[in-house]
Amino acid sequence: MLLKITQSDEFVLLHSTQLTLKINLHTSQITFLNQAGEVLLNEHDREFTAAEVLSEKTFHVRQKFQLTTDEGLYGLGQYQDGIMNFRDRDVLLVQANQVAVVPFLVSSRGWGLLWDNCSKSRFHDDSDGMFFWSEVGEAVDYYFVGGSCPDEAIAGYRHLTGAAPLLPKWAYGYQQSKERYVSRDDLLETVREYRNRKIPLDLIIQDWRYWGDNDHWSSMEWDETIFPKPAEMTQILHDELHTKLMVSIWPALGPKSAIFKDMQERGLLFDNDHWNGGRVYDAFSRDARELYWDYVRRGLFKNGVDAFWMDGTEPEFKSTDTPEDTENEILSCKTNTMGSWARYLNVYSLLTTSGIFQGQ
Repeated sequence: MLLKITQSDEFVLLHSTQLTLKINLHTSQITFLNQAGEVLLNEHDREFTAAEVLSEKTFHVRQKFQLTTDEGLYGLGQYQDGIMNFRDRDVLLVQANQVAVVPFLVSSRGWGLLWDNCSKSRFHDDSDGMFFWSEVGEAVDYYFVGGSCPDEAIAGYRHLTGAAPLLPKWAYGYQQSKERYVSRDDLLETVREYRNRKIPLDLIIQDWRYWGDNDHWSSMEWDETIFPKPAEMTQILHDELHTKLMVSIWPALGPKSAIFKDMQERGLLFDNDHWNGGRVYDAFSRDARELYWDYVRRGLFKNGVDAFWMDGTEPEFKSTDTPEDTENEILSCKTNTMGSWARYLNVYSLLTTSGIFQGQ
């Protein structure tokens, strides 16, 4: 809550119950101070570089900050490099296979920073300072969260983005998964063996090909030649074996599936081929998200499926080897329903998962 504003010839000070923001009237740079008057974070240089990205006139934007020497920086999402503290590191923020971008940074001094830009971005820290850079933007846009410890910074992030509910209790138990189960009998007998051996099991995961061949990839329908009577199967899992069922679903749809044909007729598929021979649906479209959920609802949810593993939501096309490969293939699509793919590079996962959540 803003309590008061004070001003001098050089600065405006905004005082709240938690923080003071000291704004330089000549440079517009902001210094964030805690209740004791100690500096938490200092803005430094701010840069806008005129650019043209995917035929769109825009700016590369960069905001630099000054840090104290003794603080650690954590967060930014999920990476596979074994690094926790991002001091003196450079991180490419591009959604990709095995990479989940969450552009929220937490300092060991208690503050947090959410960089609010969906395009390709970069975090960098060295002896000259820390900065965030984004490829497409018209403004430097971020949220600063004050706090006395990292827990308070996380609480502020939850306030900004919405508090995620806890998972159901069964989701904290053991979940059994392998490359896939090849038939109904294979799936059920695996669970029965767990029960015979008295090994606790709360969820079994059916990965790909329960729909049949690649031409029917993620059709949201069980191939009843290998998984007959799917509703009966899930009832056995629930009532007799006391186990939940998760299945994998993909945004890439096989060309002979009904959902592919439905999406294609409505112009809701990207032109680029997926490695399975299908196409990826345009989750930037509300109509596409609602249609996607409708197929999930009718083919899977109504047949008793408890949870969905939403795979390949970078989205992936031909190659998922590196973030750079993923980015290049996404950008080759050029546009989506909302606009330039470069502007919305890191948003697809959020939209397709939101469609399932809101539909369910």
